[in-house]
Amino acid sequence: NTAGLATFNQILLSNAFGNYRGILKAVTLNPYMGDYLDMADSNKSQPNENYARELMQLFSVGTVLLNPDGTPQTDNAGATIAAYSNTDVKEVARALSGWTYARLNGAALTDNTNRDWTKPMVVYAARYDTGAKSFLGKTVPANATQQVSVDAVVDAVFNHPNTGPYICKRLIQQLTIANPTPAYVGRVAAVFADNGAGVRGDMKAVVKAIYLDSEARAGSQLPGKVKEPVLLVTSLARAIGYTTDGYAFTTRDAGMGQAPFRAPSVFNYYPYDFPLPQGAGLLSPVTKLMTTSTIIARHNFLYDWTVGGDATRGEFKPTLGATGTIPNWASWEANGTNDGKTIDRINLVLLNGTMTSAQRQALVTAMAAVKNNDPALQARKRAQVALYIAASSPLFQVDR
Repeated sequence: NTAGLATFNQILLSNAFGNYRGILKAVTLNPYMGDYLDMADSNKSQPNENYARELMQLFSVGTVLLNPDGTPQTDNAGATIAAYSNTDVKEVARALSGWTYARLNGAALTDNTNRDWTKPMVVYAARYDTGAKSFLGKTVPANATQQVSVDAVVDAVFNHPNTGPYICKRLIQQLTIANPTPAYVGRVAAVFADNGAGVRGDMKAVVKAIYLDSEARAGSQLPGKVKEPVLLVTSLARAIGYTTDGYAFTTRDAGMGQAPFRAPSVFNYYPYDFPLPQGAGLLSPVTKLMTTSTIIARHNFLYDWTVGGDATRGEFKPTLGATGTIPNWASWEANGTNDGKTIDRINLVLLNGTMTSAQRQALVTAMAAVKNNDPALQARKRAQVALYIAASSPLFQVDR
């Protein structure tokens, strides 16, 4: 459902710099999530456990107890310790029973043909388990309202000591580097616990801490993280100056193993702990998407949208009244015979100013081999070749 998906994504957009508790609460009552993980219409006669389990496993606590730096706690035998039990899952499911979709135009809750995907779920009192519930060391008394039960669940997972280090490590891996040290995780998790003004879960403070940490600021000296297909496509297009309705993008993303909004499971497109092949224990989550087929698709995409990226390209044409995709080659043609200016721009927008003198000379040589009697066309084709060389290199494909 398009409206439901848009409403769910709006939660993430609106709360990106808000509070993590607010995200947990909004996601819990979102109808799209309610449909996906079966909390919607969960009945007290047999409460559905899917969302209860994934809320803890994926969105907050994680499966094993953690130290403040994200490393696992162990028992006397050296084994990890479960962060929650199956009983906790069952009890949370009971606490989250009795919610259903809002209805359009005042339709009755028994009418399943008029679901409103744009509003939070609403109570369905007859399906709510009113008994006392106990989970994660917290208790909800009998006859507490459904709102109280939901808030108790959200508070329990939000305030769990695991949530800070668990979520912060995931965020670091998405935003800066795939292999943060425990010290890095610990520093960011400390900000999650307290933003300096006594506030827990302040996402603006957490994101700031992630990007300003010394491990994130070391630039090309660190291995960084591989660009996932969606970011590879958008970052190249943004650097070149494409405008688009998105259709050509989604087709390319799918060919590289990351069709937008179509993750193959609740674990998303790749696991956060996927090992880098022959990486001596290092992690590279995005590498899970790297197969013979998708690597070729990745390379072909970079060639097609640079060297082959003229505005007349078939996949860029408008369809069904949409705008299509339009590259901005005029701004590159404007550099004329000044190849150095083109290279400077590539160094800035693709490589973050890290180009070495040897790499620069390689681009100078490659561009000089491209000749055309039309100065503007020559400037464009030289820029396209240089963009292809830079974009297909590890310097661009790995974020640092």
